[in-house]
Amino acid sequence: MTKDNEQWRSSVDSRPAGFFTQYGVGIVMILLLIFFFGVLVTHCSIVAEP
Repeated sequence: MTKDNEQWRSSVDSRPAGFFTQYGVGIVMILLLIFFFGVLVTHCSIVAEP
């Protein structure tokens, strides 16, 4: 019974970790892109101002 409990716990622990790392990287990349474009737009608008 203890072996089954450990196996179940490890499978439950490993699955969300992979899910979060897989989607976490995508979310971070999207946030970096949004941040980069936001800085680019604000920089261009500041430069465009007389």
